[in-house]
Amino acid sequence: MKSILNWVMKNGWNIFSFIGVIGTFYFSLIYVPGYVKDITAAKVNITHESLVDDVQELLFYNKKLTIDDINSFIKAKELEQGTPYPYSADELLLQIQDRFMGNKFIPLEKRELLMDTVKSIRSTYSKPKVAEKKSINEDSLVSMFVSAIGALIAAIGTYSIFDLPPGLDTTVS
Repeated sequence: MKSILNWVMKNGWNIFSFIGVIGTFYFSLIYVPGYVKDITAAKVNITHESLVDDVQELLFYNKKLTIDDINSFIKAKELEQGTPYPYSADELLLQIQDRFMGNKFIPLEKRELLMDTVKSIRSTYSKPKVAEKKSINEDSLVSMFVSAIGALIAAIGTYSIFDLPPGLDTTVS
């Protein structure tokens, strides 16, 4: 029993270091990428809700609106949030159309008018000829970079635990 206690006392810092290395691996490889993904999803959600609210308001008050206007709104929100918006103007209008139909506080006649307005705007939509496809977005790069740094720090910590400098012997005699 006493030899175990002596071993724990002499190797206590190594045990704490090992726990720190395991924690670093865990947080850098598991927690950080998920956190970055959650932040990105929250930014997209904020952008989406803001766009839906703005376009719905303009349509509700019979303001003139075109696909180009909606594309401009989308681009402005992407720049504001720093995150690409995953929906096209047509898809955004479909979602707005669904929200108008689901809003039972708007009289049916007004909802039908709004549906016709959305349909007329959507009829002018043409798909982009060449769509830019990004294989890796900035948030993925940040996540990979932070994970790599964490893994590197954990690897250095592991190496320092098991590779003692010459002359330092922590074995119990």
